[in-house]
Parts: sequence; structure tokens; C-alpha cells
Amino acid sequence: IHNMTGANAMGITVYGTEPTRGISNLVIDGNEIYKCQPARSEALVLNGNVHDFVVSNNYVHDVNNIGIDFIGGEGRSPDPSTDVARNGLVSSNRVTRARFRGGGRDAAGIFIDGAQDIVVERNLVWRNDVGIEVNAIHAGRVATAVTVRDNVVLANNRAGISIGGPDALGGSVQNCSFTNNTLYGDEKYLTARTRAEAAL
Repeated sequence: IHNMTGANAMGITVYGTEPTRGISNLVIDGNEIYKCQPARSEALVLNGNVHDFVVSNNYVHDVNNIGIDFIGGEGRSPDPSTDVARNGLVSSNRVTRARFRGGGRDAAGIFIDGAQDIVVERNLVWRNDVGIEVNAIHAGRVATAVTVRDNVVLANNRAGISIGGPDALGGSVQNCSFTNNTLYGDEKYLTARTRAEAAL
């Protein structure tokens, strides 16, 4: 999937809009997405009531915003309790040169945005704005029970791994673990955004 141009020109988009069953038992494996223009959206995204999924062995590169994203809290499902990507495995993907052109935001290679119960393991992310980010953009949302382990994170422009809400008005991150990741050559190896930092 390549050369998608224009605003929000995403490569693979999964929106779980049905509030009860949603979308489940989903596998996205072995795709290449490149030279796309997803900004202000994402090249590969699962959003809303999407659960019990595997995203693996994909190669995402040269996109102008987030590479791979898992989102909760944007209102895709009309039921707030199911409006969250959850119970997923994100494994053995490669993401490079996911960069936002312009001011005011950074593009992560892999972004967990208010999602829940996700394992992010054995991915290679390099030369993005941010390597791996666990965050919750929307107020009141919580990224929780996310495990980030055994990833290789190299030469990202802003940070290797970023943890926490964007500012005091955003959501939060709780009960997540970050273990056995290899970080090298990133501008900042690990950043934890706090309310105090946001106030500076």
C-alpha cells in the first residue's frame, strides 16, 4: 500500500463502530505501507471497538504522521465502555521514518493512545520522531495494562520511548510495564511526561 496522497490518506484503517460485538479475531500481518500521507491521522490504525487482534510483521515507512496506532476514546463506538482498542498483540513490526512535518506534534512509530491490554514486543522502530509512545490524548481516557518489551528502538529524533499524557488536560497512563527494550542513539532514551513538565 503506497503513494496514498492528501489529507488523512491512511493505509489500513479499522474502525470498530458497532457497540456490542465490535470487530474481533483480526489479524493484520505482513503488509508494507509506505510513501503515504496519513496526517493528521495514521498509516495503520485500529480505533474504537476492536479487540482480540494481532498486528505483526508489517513494514511501515516514509509516512508523514504516526506509523501504527491503537486508539481509545475518539467516539468511534457509541458506547464509551467499548470505545477502545484492546486485548491485542503488536509484534515483529518494522517502522521507520514516521515523521510529522510542521509544528506542534511528533509522529511515533508505534503509538498506544488510550488503548488497553496490549503487548508490544519484538518490534524494530528507528528514525521516527518518537520510537514507541504510550499515551492518552483525550481527557479522562487511560492507557492501561500495556506491556512494552523486547523491542529495539534506534536513532529516533525526539525520544526512544515516551510515556504519559500530552499535558494536564489529557488522559493518563496506568499499570503499564516497560522491560528489556534496547534503546540506542535516540535524542532522549526515555521520557515520562508529567503535569509538572507540561506546566513549564
